[in-house]
Parts: sequence; structure tokens; C-alpha cells
Amino acid sequence: NGSSYVELDTVSEKLARKLQLALLRFGILSHLRKRSRKGKVNEINGRMVIPKHDRWELKIYGENILRFAKEIGFEHPEKKEKLGKLVERIHLSKKDTNVDVVPSVGKIIKEIRKFYGMSIENLYGSRVGS
Repeated sequence: NGSSYVELDTVSEKLARKLQLALLRFGILSHLRKRSRKGKVNEINGRMVIPKHDRWELKIYGENILRFAKEIGFEHPEKKEKLGKLVERIHLSKKDTNVDVVPSVGKIIKEIRKFYGMSIENLYGSRVGS
């Protein structure tokens, strides 16, 4: 569906955390979060469905997808094909899709740079943007 991550959903927090640790043994970093779904009404194939539990999402992004594909992968043909396409997109994009962004830090870094009289090249160790 064009997603840029590999995801596993489960209602079991324990399973999600154990899978996250297992992935880490392969050097694969993942993100885990709880999604509130308990009691929310959904319509699936014309039927009303009301989940009894919240959902845990385990997602793998960026270069960790490449590691997942190499070390673990999928046996299911459709999932294997989707993972292959995702790996191809990552190789073509040459972008790090797992960059952590700290809000409003740019202004603080600029003030520190000015205080110490540093150029952008000095701060980053090379010319950026060229």
C-alpha cells in the first residue's frame, strides 16, 4: 500500500515487547506504541466490530527494514513481495527515513554557534547542502 515501514499489530503487550527484544538481537531497532482501540466501533466488510482490547503496534523504519529483510524477511509470498518493493524504494530514495527531529532545536543551535563564533562548516565539520 506504499507504506514506508514494516508493522506488526497485536493485543498482547508482552508479545510485542518480546518481539522487540528479539529483533534487537538481530540489530534491528523498532518502535513500539499502544493504540487505544478498546470499545471503538469499526465497520469491517459490512459488519460492526467492537474491539475488546487496545492494540500494540511494532514498527520498523529506514535502514532497519533493510536489516530485517536480510536477517529475517517473510516466507508468505505477498508479504515477501511487498518487503522486496519496500527495500527497492529505500535503496532508490537514498534518504534516511528514520531521522529523529527535535522540535525548535534549530534556534538554540544557531544561538550557540553565534555565541562561540562558529561557522556552519565548523559546526558540522563540512559544507552542508552542497
